Amino acid sequence: MIKKIIEANSLYDFFSDAKDVTVALSGGADSVALLYALNSLKKEYGFELYAAHYNHGIRGKEADKDQEFAENFCKSLNIPFFTEKGDVINFARETKQSLELSARKMRYDFLSRVAKGKIATAHTASDNIETIIFNLARGTSLNGIKGIPPKRDNIIRPLILCSRDEIEDYIKENNLSFVTDSTNLTDDCSRNIIRHKIVPILKDINSACIQNATRLSVLLNEDNDYLKLQAEKEFKDRLKNNALSLKDFDKLSLAISKRVIILFYKCVLGTEPDNYHTEKLYDVCTGKIKRTSIVENICGENKHGFLVFSKIKEPNVVFKTDAEIISIENFNKGKNVHELFLNSAIDYDKIIGEIRKVEKNSSDLIKLANSNSTKTLKKLFTEKKIPICERKNLPVFADDNGIIWCYKVGSADRVKIDKSTKTVLYFKTEKTGENINYGNY
Repeated sequence: MIKKIIEANSLYDFFSDAKDVTVALSGGADSVALLYALNSLKKEYGFELYAAHYNHGIRGKEADKDQEFAENFCKSLNIPFFTEKGDVINFARETKQSLELSARKMRYDFLSRVAKGKIATAHTASDNIETIIFNLARGTSLNGIKGIPPKRDNIIRPLILCSRDEIEDYIKENNLSFVTDSTNLTDDCSRNIIRHKIVPILKDINSACIQNATRLSVLLNEDNDYLKLQAEKEFKDRLKNNALSLKDFDKLSLAISKRVIILFYKCVLGTEPDNYHTEKLYDVCTGKIKRTSIVENICGENKHGFLVFSKIKEPNVVFKTDAEIISIENFNKGKNVHELFLNSAIDYDKIIGEIRKVEKNSSDLIKLANSNSTKTLKKLFTEKKIPICERKNLPVFADDNGIIWCYKVGSADRVKIDKSTKTVLYFKTEKTGENINYGNY
């Protein structure tokens, strides 16, 4: 295993400029082996070694024991140790992210705060093949197929050429203890299914599959690095005041031109486009189409030979709503003519207090008539495919107990018309400049 770390360093130059290296120590076999190995190599490469453990607060007492183990292991090696405990479950709930993404963000935030120099993570060749398979299954480009990058910014991965079997052998040879995360033993997520089922099948087909995947990853990283450098040079030459010059753009190779588009997108909007939007923007750049929508109110278009991102000017749709009180008999006559009348009517006698038009708030809740659940207006707008340009001024009415009716959404269940209804309040809504629109659609 030590030889593989030295080989990886010769390929990726992990330690030449490293004064301080902090190992992300979970307490598992991989990170324990990494810390122990780097402790034996730190004098040779001339760096100070530290360890950092983040307790995600997910597994209760089991996680607390892992934290204690990591601290005691570092004491036995006389390695400075940093630790912190977080509440990933609550963070995931607040940010509406998956538990896995939330844990990763909080862990790396912690590492970036305590690490003085480089951060060493215990990603292995086995992790790499799992990542390649995972990315391949969900759809990816060269960037995903090349696997886990051996280094990124100040993050290095010295075990990237080592298989899990080699690490287990190293653990046994050095009589090292480690902890096991119980969640890694289950098949309740995609990565564990790949690890416990798919990779063993690949090993049956070819016992060298992990080494072969590692070799592929090395080659693809080399290719990707070259293409990245060429694309960055082309991008810098074409970037002019947040606009991308399209002169002779169709003469660029696809491998370079699409990377240039991705770099421009990231430069202006701060995120990377998916494959669909990259293809559509390529069509804009090569003149196949004039413009394409990117996000809610932004489009990419060719303006005088430059790709620019512009805000879409949306019409300011204004509504006028009148309310009419009618008897249930008269309402039913109209209902027979147009069934959608029902979506714009409520039981007048069920109104609590005064009725008034209110400012729309997307987080407002309403339980629609004959619905089993309460939802936000924002979610209902999406479900009913209401145009974004209409949502701002959409008529919303409430009584003292909350929302009772919203145009194009419907009425609240508590004021719905039923067999006991005697008097109906009917809303008649008109879009400014358009014909009267009865009902919900």
